[in-house]
Amino acid sequence: MANDQELGGLWCHEILQGLSDYLAGDLPKAQAAQVDLHLTQCPHCTQFGADFSKLLKQVQSLSKPPSLRPEGQAALWQVLTQGD
Repeated sequence: MANDQELGGLWCHEILQGLSDYLAGDLPKAQAAQVDLHLTQCPHCTQFGADFSKLLKQVQSLSKPPSLRPEGQAALWQVLTQGD
């Protein structure tokens, strides 16, 4: 990483390595606090983290089935069970 710097006790490359765990809330509190501190001081990691978070949310939304209203569910069920 071209702008790799140590801020808040962590290097940028360390932030990137643990970004998924950080965004998921899976880091221990002390480590998450270090990441928070780094992010308050590093515009590069802050921007990358925001972009990554947005992309992750978009991908996650694609894997969710669409919601159907009750009347749509009933119509679909009727079509699926016509052969019974």
